[in-house]
Amino acid sequence: MHTLRYYERAGLVVTPVGRTAGGRRRYHQLDLEWIVVCTKLRATGMPIKTIRRYPARIRWTRQRAGTPCSPGGPPHRRDRQTR
Repeated sequence: MHTLRYYERAGLVVTPVGRTAGGRRRYHQLDLEWIVVCTKLRATGMPIKTIRRYPARIRWTRQRAGTPCSPGGPPHRRDRQTR
């Protein structure tokens, strides 16, 4: 849980973090997969500042290619909830 919040505070969560009626954070599956990538990049010594550039670059590349930037519609069923 601390890792999720750390990367959220660092501005590395790709989609807006929602809340349940009970106040728990609701992360999208896309964000959870991205955080796994972030932890691996950090393990190589890459600074957070550099990692922050990746989502913008991916969105830019996908826009040029004409592909969706992220899944549309309602949050995925497998979204995770944390306090």
